[in-house]
Amino acid sequence: MMTNAIKLRTDRCIAGNTVNREHFEQTVRESVEVVTALSPHIGYENAVRIAQKALDENPSVMDLIEQENLLGAERIQAIMHASNLTGPSSLLGDITIEEIDRSHTHVIDDGDEQERGRH
Repeated sequence: MMTNAIKLRTDRCIAGNTVNREHFEQTVRESVEVVTALSPHIGYENAVRIAQKALDENPSVMDLIEQENLLGAERIQAIMHASNLTGPSSLLGDITIEEIDRSHTHVIDDGDEQERGRH
């Protein structure tokens, strides 16, 4: 039964489908979530600010990043390339995982001790 169900689904729902690349790229460009991929390159605080501005004013995250000269169009395209989004990225250069991790934390100073807390 499972084999027949998979074959039926493949034949009736998947076979012959094509990707509308233009629509896909527009959807990605307009998505606020892309700020996650750009965060290591522009910094956490800039990413949060840009995301909030995109939600409030409705321009794309990538347009805002370009307008504020945080990254150029070519750099954004390189970062957003599928191979960099789906595997280890060589675009981080000398940035270590620990540095990326620290960009998502804050320090609370309560006297003598410092405590690191997650957002």
